[in-house]
Amino acid sequence: MNSFEGLTHAVRERLEFIEKQLIFKGWISRADLIEQFGIAEAAATRDFKAYKELAPENMVLNHTVKKYEINLGGFSPAFDKSTTLYINELKNNFFEKKASEKIIEPMDRISYLKFDIFSCVARAITNREPIKIKYRSLENNLSERVVVPHTFFDTDIRMYVRCYDRKRAKFSDFMVNRIVSITALEDDERSVKNNEKPICDNEWNEFIDLILIPHPKKFNEETKLCIEMDLDMQDGKKTVPVRKSLAPYWLNRWDVDCSKDGLLKSKKVSVIFI
Repeated sequence: MNSFEGLTHAVRERLEFIEKQLIFKGWISRADLIEQFGIAEAAATRDFKAYKELAPENMVLNHTVKKYEINLGGFSPAFDKSTTLYINELKNNFFEKKASEKIIEPMDRISYLKFDIFSCVARAITNREPIKIKYRSLENNLSERVVVPHTFFDTDIRMYVRCYDRKRAKFSDFMVNRIVSITALEDDERSVKNNEKPICDNEWNEFIDLILIPHPKKFNEETKLCIEMDLDMQDGKKTVPVRKSLAPYWLNRWDVDCSKDGLLKSKKVSVIFI
């Protein structure tokens, strides 16, 4: 494999497109490259030559149909990208301008973040500034408090923001969609104390291992193999390092039975926490 040294960003983007097409479609033509990027035929020819030099075993030219096809026997990705990143791109049809249909149908959120609220909190995080919010919760209904936000986190169902809450004098999680309004503070209130900084959020900064196994009371030796495959378990268990403060969200997301002796009665539960 050759390096990417000397390639412009535009060329690298086109070479990456070639590789994506080989991986997920199995072939690519010069017309695909021209249509996607609006380049001249000569430029497309140079790109295929550059990719061939970069990864000589990855594709072969089928002269009959005039397409480059993946060489399954020798293919090795030239671009170091995770499966998760590729999946996200497939969800958003990032591979082709005129893709006729998606090969992944994403399940959309039921609700979306209010842009003005989200952007205001994002600025507070970036600039390390406290903000005054009106927040609605099940326990306190509508209340006003000053918080120092430091990080968003997303459970795929809800978006939260981790903040230092001056009202309760501790770090807490706030659901972004429950923030009703945000007010800027006066200059004398905008300084952040040392104990309000992310470095002092011990539960956020500490990582713990969650060890999961198939639920012993729901699966036998044969059926538990399905769960082991679902979660890519090794030796019958899955060890996942997570932030301590986020552990409850992970356990809930995976429908983990955390009850004593594994007695939780739920059809959704498939794993147990040990």
